[in-house]
Amino acid sequence: MTTTDVNNKWVEVVTAARKCRLLELRELVELRDVAKPMVPRPLGKGNRISLLLSFVLDVFLAEASRDTAVWLDILAVNQHEETIAHKHDVAGFDAVVKACSGGTIVVMDVAKTNPASRGWCIYEWSCTLAVHGADGLHVSFPNASDRKAVVSTIDIRNAQCQLPRDKDMILRSVEERHGSPKAFDTSLKLQLLLEPLSYSMDLRRLLKRAKGTVWALGPVGSWLKQQQPGSSGRVLCIASGAGEGKSTISAVLCSEHEQLPPGSISAFHFLKYNDQRRLDPVRIVKSLAFQLASRFPAYAEAILALDVVAVAQLSDVEEAFVMLLLGPLQELAKHAEAQAQAQAQGQAQPPGPLPAQLVLLLDALDEADPLGEQLGEEGAKSQFPLPHVYGLYGTIFQSSLGAGDEGRVRDLIGVLQAAKEPLAQSFLAQLGLGDAVPLLPGSPTLFFVDTHRLYSVHKSLGDWLRDPSLSGAFAADVVKGHELLGRLLASTWRHSPARAYALKHALTHLGAAACTGVDQGGSDEAVKALDELLGDAEFLQAVAAAGCLPRALSALGSLPSHTKLSGDMLRWLRLEQGMLFPVDV
Repeated sequence: MTTTDVNNKWVEVVTAARKCRLLELRELVELRDVAKPMVPRPLGKGNRISLLLSFVLDVFLAEASRDTAVWLDILAVNQHEETIAHKHDVAGFDAVVKACSGGTIVVMDVAKTNPASRGWCIYEWSCTLAVHGADGLHVSFPNASDRKAVVSTIDIRNAQCQLPRDKDMILRSVEERHGSPKAFDTSLKLQLLLEPLSYSMDLRRLLKRAKGTVWALGPVGSWLKQQQPGSSGRVLCIASGAGEGKSTISAVLCSEHEQLPPGSISAFHFLKYNDQRRLDPVRIVKSLAFQLASRFPAYAEAILALDVVAVAQLSDVEEAFVMLLLGPLQELAKHAEAQAQAQAQGQAQPPGPLPAQLVLLLDALDEADPLGEQLGEEGAKSQFPLPHVYGLYGTIFQSSLGAGDEGRVRDLIGVLQAAKEPLAQSFLAQLGLGDAVPLLPGSPTLFFVDTHRLYSVHKSLGDWLRDPSLSGAFAADVVKGHELLGRLLASTWRHSPARAYALKHALTHLGAAACTGVDQGGSDEAVKALDELLGDAEFLQAVAAAGCLPRALSALGSLPSHTKLSGDMLRWLRLEQGMLFPVDV
């Protein structure tokens, strides 16, 4: 049964007498079951209703708190087209997306209905990207073929809408936001193809910190103007101690400062020690390529000409560098050189496809070093903690913990310290910990939500929480955090928006909770979940398909002890890993 069937045969029928929204029928929907939504979930026409409800009930809301709500259009929108309420609801879709604090989760069944062929679906994605940024659009493709089908089909002008007036409204909105339907198509294709990282939070917070600062960027401006045609490249290094403002300077350089030539920085990346996405070299290359494609139309054309499946399968950084950066730039450089020669011969030529020089900014390279090297470089400094800062943390925690929700707050702290990247609000809601966020000690300063993810204020807070000798009774239960994360990922990885995270880190989390290396052993539930996941051939195939098998081998190989299955699976995977790598991702 499709969503259209449910709407036509049930929703419109039961609301016909009152011409109202289904949510307004108190005999069917109690008032206590209506709340401000965290995420919108429009039901694309023709999609299976079972797929949508399975995701909402069995994945997203399975462990979520009682207050977590999802917006479903056939329930929340008046379905009677002749009513004023219907016109109001349709016109107010932008406001719905803006009101949903968790961004938008995309559930798709490409074999049944390609969402890229539906005007309302891709309009929803456009609204989400405009309001919430890249971190607000949660799209998970089961395989590379589905990704290719969606990316290659995006064409807002030819997308289907049931009503012509809806299509006209969507096209007007697209032109207002993006300038043209073609620009919109290009932007969305690049977003879904390259999955770029978002840096809006970094720039905003760093620039806020720098407000009122008088800058002397003359030396940087002079360096930028000293273009050397034909050179193999130059490097400008800004070096200083930890916490002395290097990242703030980087943010200012990326902000089109008046002391610098316009468009000085072509693309940038901010590394973060506690975010594996920011340390993944392939993700870094894809993010740089996305920024270059967003700035230079010729570069975008070169990227969009690539095979979607090949881009999705990238796992080797050198291959990614050649495919997404070096190759396109070399081709465009040849084109620019040919144009220059023609211009020198007096032939009129349009502007070149690229500027005279491309400047890439990489911030916090020291945070990409292996932990052992970082500690070694710190030397004696690593032996002297920050007693006054740690004392402040202790005072704040002392005054904050102790309320009725202390257990859930402690669980959330453990989860945050175990997580491999800042967690999305929607994921925290799935854990049943979403409403514990404002109860965190020092919130919203020590812990804060930005771009739909939960962050901590500084690395020192994590150091303090993970070291019981420093934090004492307030030390994070990292093992329990690993267990909570691992068990949720193990049960929801097939259809979760966090599927990519699950394929990379589920075994790491479950292993840390199941095999602690201490006398009392690990969690029985974690042991069971780990062995079930290792015995799931579909999961192992998906891990290999995503290029995560080396990470899985590392996770199993680093276990201090083994479960009934983990040791055997480690040996088998080492021997047979070549057989697991699929043709399709």
